[in-house]
Amino acid sequence: MFKPLYILMLALFVTLAGAANATSKKVAIFYNGNTEVNTQTIHFMVKQFESAKSSYELVPVQDSKAIQPGTYKAILVLNTGLKTGVSRSLADFITSWKNKSEIVLISIRKESQKITVESTPASPATLGVDGITAASTWTGRGFSAIFGGKNTAEYDMHVEWVKRVLALINKMP
Repeated sequence: MFKPLYILMLALFVTLAGAANATSKKVAIFYNGNTEVNTQTIHFMVKQFESAKSSYELVPVQDSKAIQPGTYKAILVLNTGLKTGVSRSLADFITSWKNKSEIVLISIRKESQKITVESTPASPATLGVDGITAASTWTGRGFSAIFGGKNTAEYDMHVEWVKRVLALINKMP
């Protein structure tokens, strides 16, 4: 009698642990290198997720081996330092990942002066995952924003791309 009960309890534990993992509120930010742009971008994303009262916990990850299937609700691949394209190590990770619907490619474009945000549905150009692109230009909120005035256009652009990333995560099962 004791043995079947033990097996039943073990099976229940494994099932519950798997279910808890599947509904994770953790979101990985996979990035390549400790550059100032990566550090500032991750910090900004954390602040914006907090401002939006998001229940997701952002987890910065540099080692692709640390990202295991079923561990995260979503994987945000942070692609910085390039004018076009995706860095080789990030592209290798994306192409090797089986469930592409869990990934969002965020490209912060080097030397771009465009103050727009582009959303791209999964396509060959984004390696089969949803993509968000914005410029790396940064001026902060601006002096007048401290006193209730308007933010700079650059700041609003960055707020906008984070909102779009959050919307994509919210649509994920």
